[in-house]
Amino acid sequence: MDKVHLISNAHLDPVWQWEWQEGAGAAVTTFSAAADFCEEFGDFIFCHNEAVLYQWVEEYDRPLFERIVRLVKAGKWNIMGGWFLQPDCNMPAGESFIRQILAGKRFFEAKFEGYKMPKTALNLDSFGHTRGLVQILKDAGQDYYLCTRPATDVADRDMLWKGFAGSEVIVHRSSEGYNTLLGRVAEKIEPYIARFADVKTGLVLWGVGNHGGGPSRRDYAAINDLKKKYPAIRFEHSTPDKYFAEIEKRRGELRETPDMNHLHMAAYTSQARVKQRHMLLENELYSAEKAAAHAAAAGSGFEYPADALARAERDLLFNEFHDILPGTSVRGAEAAALIGLGHGLEEVSRVKLKAFFALAAGEKKAAAGEYPIFIYNPHPYPLTRTVECEFMLADQNWSETEFYEASLYHEGRKLEAQPEKEESSLPLDWRKRMVFRVDLKPFAMHRVSCFTKLKKVKKRSLPRFAAGKYEFKGANLQATVNQRTGLIDGVTVNGKEYIRGGAFRVDVIKYCSDPWGFRYDDYKERLGGFTPMSPKEAARFAAVDAERLPPVRVIEDGAVRTVIEAFFKYGSSSMVIKYLLPKRGTDLEVRILLYNAEKDVKLKLLVPTAIAGGDYFGETAFGLNRLKTDGDEVVAQGYTVLADRTDAVSLINFGNYGSDCKDGVIGATLLNSAAYTAHPIDNRRVLRQDRISPRIDQGEREFRFIITASGSKERFESIAAESLAAHQPPTALSFFPTGTGKPAGRFIEISDKAVILTAVKRAERGGGCVLRLWNGTDAERAAEVALPFIGRVFRAEFRPYQFKSFKVEGDRIEECSCLEEEKTEVKKDDETEARA
Repeated sequence: MDKVHLISNAHLDPVWQWEWQEGAGAAVTTFSAAADFCEEFGDFIFCHNEAVLYQWVEEYDRPLFERIVRLVKAGKWNIMGGWFLQPDCNMPAGESFIRQILAGKRFFEAKFEGYKMPKTALNLDSFGHTRGLVQILKDAGQDYYLCTRPATDVADRDMLWKGFAGSEVIVHRSSEGYNTLLGRVAEKIEPYIARFADVKTGLVLWGVGNHGGGPSRRDYAAINDLKKKYPAIRFEHSTPDKYFAEIEKRRGELRETPDMNHLHMAAYTSQARVKQRHMLLENELYSAEKAAAHAAAAGSGFEYPADALARAERDLLFNEFHDILPGTSVRGAEAAALIGLGHGLEEVSRVKLKAFFALAAGEKKAAAGEYPIFIYNPHPYPLTRTVECEFMLADQNWSETEFYEASLYHEGRKLEAQPEKEESSLPLDWRKRMVFRVDLKPFAMHRVSCFTKLKKVKKRSLPRFAAGKYEFKGANLQATVNQRTGLIDGVTVNGKEYIRGGAFRVDVIKYCSDPWGFRYDDYKERLGGFTPMSPKEAARFAAVDAERLPPVRVIEDGAVRTVIEAFFKYGSSSMVIKYLLPKRGTDLEVRILLYNAEKDVKLKLLVPTAIAGGDYFGETAFGLNRLKTDGDEVVAQGYTVLADRTDAVSLINFGNYGSDCKDGVIGATLLNSAAYTAHPIDNRRVLRQDRISPRIDQGEREFRFIITASGSKERFESIAAESLAAHQPPTALSFFPTGTGKPAGRFIEISDKAVILTAVKRAERGGGCVLRLWNGTDAERAAEVALPFIGRVFRAEFRPYQFKSFKVEGDRIEECSCLEEEKTEVKKDDETEARA
């Protein structure tokens, strides 16, 4: 070995075994010690990333921050990475990764004069890394990546990491870890240089870490001793960018890295509420941005709420940290994450409502007897959706013999609709909950008119089970519900079987107290499963007056759907499953209300399909990954697809990132009830035996899935848009407009539904907005993108899974990087615009 780049850092988790306040204190302490070191030792360079830590230091110790600014300018302190923080690197959406980079860049450019974003990104402690990151890094101008997990035994730690759309970066996998124990740096460096003696240029990360710390005088002295002991090796205090500048010369010699995933798989199911709220905030934020951008472009005086959206974005980014989102932090940190994510949701709810009213401007006053319902479609293509909306009648109806029957109309056509039980429980005909199917135009506000008529109350009649089964027959989907088991015995779509018997059983799998899952896949022993309650148990559970209640029964039925409710039990736990069976369409929805009291187990929802020899795929950042089908846990984002050459079944989830697949059966993991931050160390006993150690996800939890089946080609071309529409549904609200204002015009329309509009946001600099488009398929695609608000249409072409960004200002359109740089003007094409 000729040279070793010594990267002094202080891995500092803002949250882990501690809450953020202690993390802020550790940042101040660590940065102060590092600044002292930089000022004392002439050849020393300290490296640190994560804008959030610098923000804390600026807020809580301004003089220290000013010292750091001076040290950065002098080249003594290196801002490495440049991101907001080190997030989990599998669960955030592609757009969220871009925001992590943008937020860091925005802060460092504002605070450090002449700042240039590093060419090297790093996530040292994240539990695996999606290959979807590669395309994002390359587009953002970061050509190199530094990580430590998962470990590798390959002799050359420098490899090519290949991503979607032909992207490629160089990755260094520093399996020796990101820190050193106090005073023991030589114990890391000497074995490293011995093992990699044939490697010309090496990299060693050193400094006390996890709770901060950084360099120590003992370790600095030990490094100087090593320089004397190994005079043929040049030990240089360095930066990641300097290291990769040398490795770049060897690019042609580097081998491709194997998959950098499948590590600590329990981290994708621990602390289910944090994960669900994270996915919800992601989608609510990006949906709110779209609505706000539309309202701002409508010219009605609506001011884009940049500050509120920035606050919500910060809540999202902070809680994507790699010990918060994976659920490996302490109980207090989980509570803080739920508060933080809830704050972000409150911010965006206010933005969405303000934009909604702005987009509803110009609507006429209600006609006599009309209850208007407005629905806003935040997507650039038409949708047919089942909408749920509640509203109040003009007055309370106290009659017990008459009720108000509602009929709904849209654009002069009567809609398929049905009343269902409202959320409140007042025994009055006063509040209505209507469920209806409606066709929605792209990025448009729609008005559904509800009229009521007084009718005589009739005895409620619901479909009954016959011979222990209920045969549901919709126009496109048929299903058999077994009253004895509470499960679905089979689902056919357009006459073809896709789901087999025993569907939606919840199994209980033996596990342990480890929320990371160091040996997660070793635990596959089935302890049992949830079984139907008896009629007496069901009555007690539902707290009804009768002594007996059928545990499986139809609770809603109408023109739109049939809803079946089933009660289950296991051990000390109870569960309600609702099957929402559509009269038209192929989306079977499953809603689960779980009261969990089981400890050290995994709970899995099983979906046995008729696709026994298929491949399993999962959404990732701007891509679709082929996943394992051997029963081991895998991670995916909003949807998974099991497909063979002809048929496919997709499963949309709402924050359940972990699943498995084997022999045609998809196992969606609901939760694992491990202990908080119970980290295995050698063979030591982890949990104290003289007291209770609280377990994760005890109590009431809710889950939701949408299952759809079709031919493979249709599934793969449709699922990305279907998932986005499910996660960012149209907003529905009943109110009486004043008749003032100017109607909002058309906004964005895309000719190909497989080209997804992942974001519309205000530009980072100057005026205008930025559009992000993604080809959600594995085929090349082209789409015409119409922007009626500026009178332009342009054609966008994509490689498989490629995303592109476009800045729109005035009538000028520029293709740009995801950081809104390197702009190329999209020229007007008279033929395209005339055709559109």
